[in-house]
Amino acid sequence: MQAQSIRGEYEKARADLISKFGSDVVDVVVAKVPLEPGDVIDSKNCEVVSWVAPLIPKDAIVSMDEVEGSVVQNPQAQGAPLTQLTFRKNTDQIEVPSGYVALNLPNSDKLGIQASIQAGSQLAAYEVKDKKASLITSNMRVISCSEKQKTCLVALLPNEIPKILEVMDKGALRVVMPAQDVENLPKTNEARAPQSAEAEVRHE
Repeated sequence: MQAQSIRGEYEKARADLISKFGSDVVDVVVAKVPLEPGDVIDSKNCEVVSWVAPLIPKDAIVSMDEVEGSVVQNPQAQGAPLTQLTFRKNTDQIEVPSGYVALNLPNSDKLGIQASIQAGSQLAAYEVKDKKASLITSNMRVISCSEKQKTCLVALLPNEIPKILEVMDKGALRVVMPAQDVENLPKTNEARAPQSAEAEVRHE
């Protein structure tokens, strides 16, 4: 009975997501805790959860059977989907800025991230809710982007990761690229949120 109840709750949550976002949701493997190179994947540090399909990185891992027992090669943020990049040995070591955590985001029109963004670019992330855009961080740094894999690796402060993942899971994350002369971004804005990280942030 308990198993049936849990399954029923899962199916209801899945139906709610499909109804809300107009898109299917897909099961993906995510990190339950921050993962470091050398960690071995198992049920203690990873789990399968449902994500909105358009927001999932192209090479996301969809089954624990694919990776259980595999060794992590690159740092993985808690709550983020595992991808092939998590296990790829790099000839050129990825350098994450000191004090930051790397997070893999999909190159997506929904997020506003384009594959043409250059490494080293500084981005700002907003939560868009009820026609209001609220600033989450203005210090998201691009480490690398892969047009082939349709992903972008960014660096964030550790305390920013949970909020970014929470908002992205809701489909409410938007990313923009401020012009170099923009020093202070508004924390909230009633106007329509910027749609692309290639567009300059404008102020009223």
